[in-house]
Amino acid sequence: MGLQSAFFLFVGLCAIAVSAWSRMGRTKASRWWVDTGVSESVALMIAPSIAIFAMVIGVAPLVDNVESLNVPLGLLLFAAVGLAVWGGIMLHIPRWFYPRWYRVNKGWTKPHRRSGDVKGDK
Repeated sequence: MGLQSAFFLFVGLCAIAVSAWSRMGRTKASRWWVDTGVSESVALMIAPSIAIFAMVIGVAPLVDNVESLNVPLGLLLFAAVGLAVWGGIMLHIPRWFYPRWYRVNKGWTKPHRRSGDVKGDK
């Protein structure tokens, strides 16, 4: 594995980790993107798309034949659509795409009842 491939894989994995951390929103610091407009697009669409781009670029030189590139190229196409649609022209993100905790805080959905929260469950 070349140094460039390792670098792009590292960047992609770091971006995926930050994106997952931000989407889970378990701490106040991880909710840095809430109610800032442009940052919502960055956290939910642009950062994961860039992460996929970086990982595909990192993996591509390691592939021996062209047929093995079908999955990475499919992911690259998926990332390109996400990056172009929400990153390039800044479309409004649909409500269903936001994390559940964000939708509950906004009053868009009801809180999820966990099995331990049910009355009479002892």
